[in-house]
Amino acid sequence: MFLFFLSILCYNHICMKFLEAPVMKYFRILSSVILAGAVFTGSLFSDPLFASAADLPATDIEIVSMEEITESPDEQNPKIVPPQADPFGSHPVASQAETTGTEGSREKREAKTADMTETDSKAETEYAAVASTETEAESAAEASTEAEAETENSAEASTEADSGSKSQAETSGPAQGLYEIASAVDEDFVFDVRHCTVQNVDSQAVQLFRSLNVNQQKFYLETLPDGSFRVSVLHTGDALTALPDENAVTMAAMECPEDAAAAQSQTWIIENARHGCCCIRTADGQYLTLASYRPYLGASVVLSDYTGAVSQMWRLDPTWISPEACADTDLVNPYGEDGPYANLRLSLLFGTKAETITADELSAQIMENEDHQLVLDPAFLDNFVAQLAEKYDTQGQPKSFRTSYGNEITLYEGDFGWKLDTNGTRALLQESLETNQIKCLEPVWAHKGRSLDGDDVIGDSYIEVDLENQKAFLYKNGKKLLETDCVSGTLGNPDRETPGGVYSIYYKNSPDVLDGPGYSEFVNYWMPFHGGYGLHDATWRSKFGGDIYKTNGSHGCVNLPLKAAERIYKAVDIGYPVVLYK
Repeated sequence: MFLFFLSILCYNHICMKFLEAPVMKYFRILSSVILAGAVFTGSLFSDPLFASAADLPATDIEIVSMEEITESPDEQNPKIVPPQADPFGSHPVASQAETTGTEGSREKREAKTADMTETDSKAETEYAAVASTETEAESAAEASTEAEAETENSAEASTEADSGSKSQAETSGPAQGLYEIASAVDEDFVFDVRHCTVQNVDSQAVQLFRSLNVNQQKFYLETLPDGSFRVSVLHTGDALTALPDENAVTMAAMECPEDAAAAQSQTWIIENARHGCCCIRTADGQYLTLASYRPYLGASVVLSDYTGAVSQMWRLDPTWISPEACADTDLVNPYGEDGPYANLRLSLLFGTKAETITADELSAQIMENEDHQLVLDPAFLDNFVAQLAEKYDTQGQPKSFRTSYGNEITLYEGDFGWKLDTNGTRALLQESLETNQIKCLEPVWAHKGRSLDGDDVIGDSYIEVDLENQKAFLYKNGKKLLETDCVSGTLGNPDRETPGGVYSIYYKNSPDVLDGPGYSEFVNYWMPFHGGYGLHDATWRSKFGGDIYKTNGSHGCVNLPLKAAERIYKAVDIGYPVVLYK
């Protein structure tokens, strides 16, 4: 290549010396073209890329597959592959022909090299950014997968723990310490070892009582080696003891651990329940249970099978030793077995019948008021008296009556009959509740009838008035004592017409003066039966009966001859029935 270059220079020099100027101009141009081609050809074949494999330097070559430079499926985010480093280092040093070239060729070469370097740098930066993003996404996905796997493992472990260790979870109890044991039914009431000043009352009984901050209501829970508990009351040290044969509990001296059977009766298992409460049971599965859904003072605690009811749930409230050892909690159900009124029996008399209230019935109706005091449920007496009124009231009800003529009629008007004074009767019962005796009481009546026995409410003693035939009759114990003519209120005048129905004499007076609009009359015998209506003598009349009432009747009363009025007045008493009909 060097010799070829040298021959061209020599040939050019010769031609410049012997050829003419015009010809020389075109010859020099042709020579320059040939020279440039020679320079390019020389530089090309001097580049190491065209060298043979034997001439290559001993360098490890990294093979890049076509997959690495293909675009990702997401055409919007093509995968950028970093430019591969030149396995041979930077661009090779230019050949001698290039170094001897023009200044322009060198500058172009340097500019081209700089452009390639800048392009490579940008590509590397873009690749680093995308690669970093992909690495972060892959790391996050791997972390998420690991977290999900851990969660699944945790859930499986939890399920296994729930199914395999259920008994442990249920029986995990409280820490050893001092507690008040409150009822979940009403947390104002706690376990209480009854302390009594009354003789012959069991002072070891377990009951519920309002919290008094005394040591007889504080219980020490001692953890036993097997995880169960012994429960002892603070003020005496006695242990809570099960009486399974009686389905009851009591307090007893601490048993010796060597006596297995006795010790088991004082062993309790505490199980977690809902709402922060617990259940307390024996080793045999009998649960402490509130005997009533009303935790009134003195309510008892018994043993029963598990029901899940709130009466079997208890709250353990941590507490502290009180300076007060005990307090009187001998307030028991007053009508219960140990109560002061255990023998009470009240009977209300209704004719030959009696309606009775016993202490046992009252015992079931005891409740606590807002001050946590024992009282009888007010609704009990209200309902009891209302039932009596419904059963025995006859006032206002239709009444059958057989007239002196033998025919049967039904009367709808009138106030005759029995009407119980419910308020008065309730007050009478309330006053009689605080006694330990058997009592017979007479109900308080707002209005009395004649008989409470049988269906004949009018009875066989009465005054009968036939308003149509103007006749009056007097019967006593089924016998007719009197029959007389009479004069009733003026027919057709609403203000003066005598009302029909069944009534009764509500008072008597002899003599009396009857005053009314436009009149004032003296009478010897006055027997009112309905407001201002009554029976009386009418000495100003000379005749009775017939059709007098149609034109010259009374102001509404039943006028009688003097002798008849006297006879009736002396034979009847207050409440005597008066039957009027047409």
